[in-house]
Amino acid sequence: MPTFDCFPLLPLEVRQRIWELAMEPRQIVYGEEPPAYRQCP
Repeated sequence: MPTFDCFPLLPLEVRQRIWELAMEPRQIVYGEEPPAYRQCP
């Protein structure tokens, strides 16, 4: 994977925006979903 050695020299706002765009959104699941056969119609 190529590297960009000047990244630390970029302004903080630019680095933060790059990180925001590069990271995939996370989905957090609380608890477990009931099996399909136990769900009500």
